[in-house]
Amino acid sequence: MISLIVPVKDPGDAINRLVDSADEQTLPAAAFELVLVDHGSDRPTLDRLEHLRRRRPNVTVAVLPAGSTVADAVNHGIDLAAGTFVLPVGQGELLFPAGLEKLTAFAAEHGCDLAVGRGVGPARPSIDQTLTTADAPRLAPHLRLAATSHPFVAYRREFLNQHGLRYRTGRALLDRTFHAECLAHTAAVGVFAGYPLARGHGLAEAYPIRDSESSRAQWWEDVQGALDRTADAGARAVFLAAEVAAAVVWLGLPADTRLRPMVQDAVRCEVAAELDPLLAPVPRLVADDLREGRWDEAARVLAGFTGLRAVAESSAAHWTDGALQVELTGRIETPASLDLRNLTYQRMFAETKIILGVRNRLTAPLHCVPTESFWSVDTEADRPGLRFTARARLDPDRIHHGGPLPGGTWQVACYVPGLSLDTAPVLPVPLAGTPTTILDHRLIAVVGGTDETLHFDVGGTTSSGLSGLRPEHTELIETPAGSRLTITLPDVRADRQTVLQGAIRFGRLSFPARLSGGPDGSRVECFASGLSGDYPISMTFGDGRPTPTGLTLRIEHAGAMIILPA
Repeated sequence: MISLIVPVKDPGDAINRLVDSADEQTLPAAAFELVLVDHGSDRPTLDRLEHLRRRRPNVTVAVLPAGSTVADAVNHGIDLAAGTFVLPVGQGELLFPAGLEKLTAFAAEHGCDLAVGRGVGPARPSIDQTLTTADAPRLAPHLRLAATSHPFVAYRREFLNQHGLRYRTGRALLDRTFHAECLAHTAAVGVFAGYPLARGHGLAEAYPIRDSESSRAQWWEDVQGALDRTADAGARAVFLAAEVAAAVVWLGLPADTRLRPMVQDAVRCEVAAELDPLLAPVPRLVADDLREGRWDEAARVLAGFTGLRAVAESSAAHWTDGALQVELTGRIETPASLDLRNLTYQRMFAETKIILGVRNRLTAPLHCVPTESFWSVDTEADRPGLRFTARARLDPDRIHHGGPLPGGTWQVACYVPGLSLDTAPVLPVPLAGTPTTILDHRLIAVVGGTDETLHFDVGGTTSSGLSGLRPEHTELIETPAGSRLTITLPDVRADRQTVLQGAIRFGRLSFPARLSGGPDGSRVECFASGLSGDYPISMTFGDGRPTPTGLTLRIEHAGAMIILPA
């Protein structure tokens, strides 16, 4: 059983959407519960919560006094929970139908004390992109904090109670200090990336990434307090390595000089050193300075690197041996205070690996592929910056966990790790025109999304080279078997002779059709018949809706057939 702990404060209709998505779970209602803990709402909200409780046996409602915090609400919910696992979620989230069932099964199978689920949404994807290419029943030490510093983490309730672990800060659902304390007591941390848990509509507000100056000071206080409560030397070392070494470069160096030895010890330790490749280039440079005691230099680097921005400018793409070869060029805009003539900076950027991959922007992480990347200083632009080029081979039959991409539209994207102090950007790749191709008996098109960026259309779900045709692309021949229509597809290619079975629709009438593709071009053939009239022609050779071709079949009263523009 899993208990969802939901801090509530004046949610409006959002709480109804959350509860409705819980009702649609594949996990039986008896196997999960919603613990709604109000911490300061008005009377209409309390009435709404009571109405939800009366209608559902797996809903518990608690009301805390005005002035209570999110942390108070989460901790009270954990105390009330009956589940083997507890999962704090925001009041504005929507759960995917199989999310709870799959996450709890994963956590139980692998004996996780902390099981990290994947959240998706307009604010940002959860779980670092480097962690989401496959499930991970046990994360390496240097990855645990990166994984747990995201919204959706299920905790084994017995583990929390055994060690007296509870939320420490009251600002939001993302309590980094609580996570770090958990990591000091367990290595049983797993990531379930195979299916999204929730669609986060309020991620930016509920889980802030960059804190204010005052909250940073509070965070450092929390760190010191957690250290005071952690007596075991080994646990203290893990806490320091995970929390301080990973977070110092995002939260800023502590103003309290008494904390400086603690930070330097943290970045010198073996576990912290493993973080370097994941945090390139800015955090790695800061860690180098701190290890050598160059505190002022580390602070200067942090200030200079604030405001880096990556921009994807242009791309080229072509099919080769069943894969799309993509080359992306872009630019990193840097502040004027950053002297790019510094050879150390240039070396660090040169070592930074840009990653290309594909993603379903709603429900999937970035599926990464090996990528070559090259850097150079941009000396011609008005604003200081760096130019980069990234090249990769995207094979639709192998890129999705080693297998083929499922049908649908997949965005080609570029991941630039470690450039921002807030989050690593995932950049859409600008559209590059290239023909539709046929791979493994299905259509794979390169199309532009609504934002004119590069997408794979797998299985003919959009235009896929079947639209924008003209009458001169067609031929009608009378044969003993009937009127045979042949349509040439100039934008569809195949590496070898391939045949797809599909359908052509004349208006509402559907006729079997065959698409024959090869290196020299492709064509569609079918037999046409019907009563007199004009019939728009559409085609389908996949899971998508029929694609309008831009053509019309006219059948005259005498039976003659003519192909016209739509």
